[in-house]
Amino acid sequence: STIGRYWLADVMYAAGYRATRASDYAKSYESVRRAILLNEKEPVYYDELSFPTAQLAVSYANDGQSTASGQLVNEAILASDKAVGISPQNVNFWKTRTRVFYTLYQIDEKFLEKAKEALEVAKQLSPTDPKIFYNLALLEDKFDKKDVAITLLEQAGKLKADYRDAYFALGLFYRRDKKIEKA
Repeated sequence: STIGRYWLADVMYAAGYRATRASDYAKSYESVRRAILLNEKEPVYYDELSFPTAQLAVSYANDGQSTASGQLVNEAILASDKAVGISPQNVNFWKTRTRVFYTLYQIDEKFLEKAKEALEVAKQLSPTDPKIFYNLALLEDKFDKKDVAITLLEQAGKLKADYRDAYFALGLFYRRDKKIEKA
């Protein structure tokens, strides 16, 4: 029966995973919650639950349902806490945590700092991942740390010489800052 329960949990997780990729956050939320009820020790399930829960929180907040939104905000954070608590060295969980807090930033600006903190941990765990540098640059720019953002984009380009997004963003930042020759 234990193997059957774990198998069913994986089936529920897979359905939630697919629903998240299809932006069907309500279906994803329900499926992954069922998976967790069947196997509460799997950190991947909590990680997968956190993002659609954050998306639902924003949706409820936009509809003026602040109580439901607040509960979902707490649930999204707790799910992410559980994932990184069980497996703190998993860089993908920290990246998801960044997405969760960045999503919740639409509700409250205090979450932007938490997104940055999660991305800093991801950078420590994976110091050669250019996407982390790129995303961190975008966050630093939101904090109006333009020089830091440009440095991070340059580092992303050094880590991956053909990283088009980093070079494009760097060009946009240079142009915005009136450094046309560098752009």
